[in-house]
Amino acid sequence: MNRLANILIAGTDPKRADRLSDVLSENNCNALVCDEADQVLSEALEGGTDLVIVDHGSADIDTFSLIDTLRKQPESAAIPIVVWAGEETDQLYEKALGAEVDDVYIGEPQGDEIFLRFHPLLRLSTQLAELRRRTALARKFGVDLPKSPDLSIDKGPISIVVSSSKEGTAEEIAAAFGDEGLLSRREPLFNARDALYDGQFDAAVVGVSRDDAAEDVFEFCEEVRNNPRLFNLPILLIVEPGVELDAANAMSHGASRVLDAKQRMDWRIRYVVSSLGTRQRLRWRIRDAMDAAMGDPIRDELTGAYSYEFLRNHLDVLTEESREWQRHLTVIFFSINQSVEEVRQEFGDAAADKLTATVSKWISRLVRLEDFTARYGGAEFCVTLPDSPLAEGKFVMHRVSGILGYTDFAIDDVYRPIAITVAVGATEMEPDDDPAALIARAYQNLE
Repeated sequence: MNRLANILIAGTDPKRADRLSDVLSENNCNALVCDEADQVLSEALEGGTDLVIVDHGSADIDTFSLIDTLRKQPESAAIPIVVWAGEETDQLYEKALGAEVDDVYIGEPQGDEIFLRFHPLLRLSTQLAELRRRTALARKFGVDLPKSPDLSIDKGPISIVVSSSKEGTAEEIAAAFGDEGLLSRREPLFNARDALYDGQFDAAVVGVSRDDAAEDVFEFCEEVRNNPRLFNLPILLIVEPGVELDAANAMSHGASRVLDAKQRMDWRIRYVVSSLGTRQRLRWRIRDAMDAAMGDPIRDELTGAYSYEFLRNHLDVLTEESREWQRHLTVIFFSINQSVEEVRQEFGDAAADKLTATVSKWISRLVRLEDFTARYGGAEFCVTLPDSPLAEGKFVMHRVSGILGYTDFAIDDVYRPIAITVAVGATEMEPDDDPAALIARAYQNLE
């Protein structure tokens, strides 16, 4: 059975650990409970771990000593880590911030909410694994790259957009950072959306008061998520007293975290904004490293996408790892052959090639950071989606094809907008698939 993720739970309270394991298993994650620190380290060093959850306060497991050990090992340094605690304190958040813990979860696990909360961390693990694969393979093809990409992050002030109808929200957040610094820009809700579109920020913070309609807040979250560049941008909602807002529902619309303002603590705000912002900076660094891995030996000359040869070699590695770790892998196809041939007949080869290259760039920008786009041939493009079940892959496929189908493209020396017809197809890897069989089935599904 394929899984969405492999998760280690470090804890010595079996009943408590089993409750969390059950919730994760219900969300198609494989959860392994480890009651010794050495077992956690051994499992993490073997590879294939997407997340480590440390039950804070477990007997015989020193939470932050274990985290420090994991961070010092090259094989486990990048694995996202969550501290799970029974209650929150300033001291806990201060320690978590110093240890660069990715999230702090308080209380009993709550079904859909906990999975929605952890899902961005699981995708971060997928992004790091995809960067490792591309870098290693690109080096084999002769691209001049360091063996380990530099993912060091700027430690300067976190930059956020704040939107709140309540006076003083931005100042309260800034006060939590003290002399450490926070760069913020205050905007009305949908002006904040436009500011995010135009600038580069580490996070967005939205204060939700009684005067704010939940539908407007959810629409803001969805519109930000639908912008490919901001797909992973953290969105923090701070809910004022007296406002009813279901956290799981808010996160299903695109919010990253929901905090209750009446429980606001300086260290809590500082930790949450800093951890979310730092995580976003890491994603920007991953994107930069992936762009650097696209050297000429593996780049399609016409479109700038990955070449067909690199696709086949990449799929060799990806299918092997997906099979070894029982992970989902979806492949999708986009074909605009019909539209390109129509342009070729009316306007010539140069216009047809320009349309092919333009659409290729759009596809690469519209898919997610971890998704891999290659030119299959002609005006056809193959995209691999690691750790993604077919339903998730189809959602990406239809979102991208919908945008392409409703866009009028401007082509040099063609004096009218060009609308295109997009044929799409998708399939998920089956147990006995090799890359050729996987590609062939996805291609056969084109319609």
